[in-house]
Amino acid sequence: MLQNYELLFIISLKKAGEKSHEALVKKIQKVITDSGGSMVTLEDWGRRRLAYEINGEKFCNYILMEFEIENEHIKKITSAIKLMPEIIRHSLVQKRIKSEKELAKEQRIKEKIAAKEEQEQEKEKEVAKPAVVEKKTEPEKPKPTEPKISLEDLDKKLDDILKEEI
Repeated sequence: MLQNYELLFIISLKKAGEKSHEALVKKIQKVITDSGGSMVTLEDWGRRRLAYEINGEKFCNYILMEFEIENEHIKKITSAIKLMPEIIRHSLVQKRIKSEKELAKEQRIKEKIAAKEEQEQEKEKEVAKPAVVEKKTEPEKPKPTEPKISLEDLDKKLDDILKEEI
C-alpha cells in the first residue's frame, strides 16, 4: 500500500556547489521513482542561514519533497541519502493525509470561529459607539498663571511677614 512521505534535506554549499544542487535533487528523485514511488511536490526553499554552524557552514540549500511510496522501500531511500556526502542533514517523516470528513469538520470549525469573532467585533463596536456619542467634552481652558516671583522678592516678603508677627 502506498504511503505519503515528506523528505526535507539540507545540501552543503561547499560540497555540492552553488548551482549543482539540482543534479542532486534529480538523483534523489531517481532513487524514489526507481523504488516504485511517485513525486507529489518538490519545493526548493533556496539558500538559507543555518541556526548553528554545521561543518563550518553557515548557509545551505533546503529542499522539501513529498512523495508516495510503499513502506518497504523507505530503508533503501534513507541509506541512499546517507551515502550522499553533499547532504548534511535530512528528515524523512510519514505524512498523514486527511480524509474528506476531517477536512469538512475543520472547515466547519473555522466557520464557527469566524462567526464568533464577527459577533465579538460587532459587540465591541456597539459598546464603543454610545460612549463616544454621549461624551462631549469641551476643550480645557488654560489656567491663568501667576507671574513668576524672583527669589529676592520672595525673601523680602518673608522678611516682612516675620517682622510683622514679632
